[in-house]
Amino acid sequence: MTKVAWIVVGIAIITGLGAAVIPYTKSDIQEAHAQELAPPPVEPALKFAPATPIAEKKANILPSLAGATRFSPGLGKVDIASSYKEVSLPEARALVDEMMLRLPEHRDAALKELDELVEGLKSENPIEHHAKGWLYLELGKISDAVEEFRQAFELDLHDPWSHYYMARMKYRTAVESGAPIEGLASMLIDLRTVIDWNADFAEAYNMLGVARVDGGGVNSAIDAMKRAIELSPRNETYLLNMAVANTAAKKWDVATALLTRLKTSQDPKIAADARTYLDELPNAKKYGILPPRPGRVAGTAKPKPTIAKKAAGSDDDEEDADSKKPDSEPAPDRRKVQYIKGKLLRVDCSQSPVAVLTIAGARSMRLRTEDFHALQLIGADQFSCDWKNVAVTVNYKAGGKTDGDLVSLEIVQ
Repeated sequence: MTKVAWIVVGIAIITGLGAAVIPYTKSDIQEAHAQELAPPPVEPALKFAPATPIAEKKANILPSLAGATRFSPGLGKVDIASSYKEVSLPEARALVDEMMLRLPEHRDAALKELDELVEGLKSENPIEHHAKGWLYLELGKISDAVEEFRQAFELDLHDPWSHYYMARMKYRTAVESGAPIEGLASMLIDLRTVIDWNADFAEAYNMLGVARVDGGGVNSAIDAMKRAIELSPRNETYLLNMAVANTAAKKWDVATALLTRLKTSQDPKIAADARTYLDELPNAKKYGILPPRPGRVAGTAKPKPTIAKKAAGSDDDEEDADSKKPDSEPAPDRRKVQYIKGKLLRVDCSQSPVAVLTIAGARSMRLRTEDFHALQLIGADQFSCDWKNVAVTVNYKAGGKTDGDLVSLEIVQ
């Protein structure tokens, strides 16, 4: 034995490890030293479970799909489809021109090419007409726009964009002027055509909701507005119109909650309209009179229909000239003067100097004066468009453009 081995044996005997000690060789001692000097094994911080085979995962996730294997994506040939529509060259050019019309720097070139397609190449299609109709609407040329849409309908009665723009024209005119929608029945038909074409058209549902409020179908109006909000939940105009629909349906709590939320909107126009409408809710609840529609633009008048000019030298020129001559004397107004006493809820001076007064008395009435500067006043030095919730006594003549025409107005102190 070597010296080191004998030392180990001696230590074992001294410490009483036992009488029988097997001697270690030099290689055994070196291996023991190496193990002592080696760093301890580092345990991993995270222990991961063994990965589940892909085939087993597929079996767990898609157990009911026949033929599902580890190579199957879960879709078959019947699950994937494609469709296409052949577009003629003139239609393709018209579609490009329609997009170019939206860009002011390309508008003139697009309009020129559209005219060439219609007049030069004789390749008339609805796209050309409803594209030009949109441009005329943006420029305020209502009669020209209507003519373009009429020509589009002659080519395709179901052209969806022509129906949409026609409805849009009536909607915008009514909202900006604060007047009821004109041509309500045809607007509803236009919107149904658009929605049948594209069931996810949020603006079409919004306009449909507003039109149904005007038509008296408040429950169906709320349904349409709900769909518009589902499709475009961040559009605050839709939320404001939903508040109007709920007011018409006498759902005061819902309307109040919506308006309270919108009066803090980052959009100053939405916030102002919501505050104004919210202020009118108590009167609406008490007297049952729906407040003016939000979105009205001060000084906006309804577009007047224009009559197509007759060709020069026609037989009707002389008749037209005669019709332009003013009557020698206006017909006397023989309507009976009537009397009402009540509360003046608000004054609409958006078409100044015309003023429309909403009065709640024995019944609610809207009375009009062509010029409030010339209206006979009692109990006030001058007329005010800011009068609200004021006790009044009114003389009026029934009929005219509203419930009646004002004769005199007395402010009761």
